[in-house]
Amino acid sequence: VRHQNKARAIQGYLRVSMATWFFGMAFGFFAFVFMIDYITGLDRYNNKAITQLEIFIFSLARLPFYAKEMVPFAFYLATMVVISQKMRSLELIVARSLGISVWSILKPFLALAFVTGLAVAFIFDPLSKITFGAVNTYLSQTYQVRSLTDTVGSGASKGWYSQATDDGGFVVVWHRGGKGDAGVYEDVVMDSYNDRSQFQAKFIAASMDIREEGVIFSKVHVAYPDKKTEFYPDLRLDIDVDFSTILSQFSPADE
Repeated sequence: VRHQNKARAIQGYLRVSMATWFFGMAFGFFAFVFMIDYITGLDRYNNKAITQLEIFIFSLARLPFYAKEMVPFAFYLATMVVISQKMRSLELIVARSLGISVWSILKPFLALAFVTGLAVAFIFDPLSKITFGAVNTYLSQTYQVRSLTDTVGSGASKGWYSQATDDGGFVVVWHRGGKGDAGVYEDVVMDSYNDRSQFQAKFIAASMDIREEGVIFSKVHVAYPDKKTEFYPDLRLDIDVDFSTILSQFSPADE
């Protein structure tokens, strides 16, 4: 009985130490990543009709996604710190000298590892998909509307279209020229974003031909985030976006 009480006392002590370090590190990681994401958002959406409160909410919505990566890392570091501390203070050696088994010492760590795995698999992963989807939907339906309204209203652009993609990203397309044959638009610009709302590429084309099998750009310059630019006389894209709906979106603006 006394041996069991000693084992339970040591397990409780290790459990408290482990939980303290784990939650402390996880909170520190969350705060650091949130600050970086918020500052990046301020720079990314500067002068694009997005308020600081909305950027703040976007950063909060991305935390579950980052948690999937940070929580296991926080657990690993917390385990290393606790074991290192207890070894330096000879507490684990004393526990072993009292007859406490290695299994009894490892139980608090294994229990927390199990709970951490469940949290990542059944809480953070599903929640990250919901919050990221909500942010991308908001960006595709609201952010582009605000940022392009002035351009469309001023006559610099004759029509624009935005839609989320099947992989969680979205594209924004607008044209500033005239309308040629059916499904062909002149002076077209398309921006592509991934599922984390990060800019992927800008397509600047002399014309865009919308067909059932895809979209074909003519005389197109493609600019990437690293400032690399490529030119193609003709470029066909198979994108998971129903470009046929652009016809109904652009046509009223051209009339």
